Amino acid sequence: MKLIEKVKILEELRTVVEELAEPDHSPKWYKDLTARRQELESKLDVKLCGKCKRSSKEVAFGRTRRSSDGLQAWCKECMKRQRKTVFGVYDGG
Repeated sequence: MKLIEKVKILEELRTVVEELAEPDHSPKWYKDLTARRQELESKLDVKLCGKCKRSSKEVAFGRTRRSSDGLQAWCKECMKRQRKTVFGVYDGG
């Protein structure tokens, strides 16, 4: 996810949180807005690995300056397997 997309999500999330703080709304409205908040929060935490195509939390990805989101395209597990295959490097996992 690109930085500009994260900023838009964060802005919408801020708006949702502000609306949730307002009193005197129906239970259905509160439920819908809470669901939207959870959806937005989950979008910020998930990235798809380019190799194994699994969805992981961002902490499972290494950092790099080369990508727009600041994270490697492959998860740490795939990178570890690749290093072991190509370079014969074993880093404990």
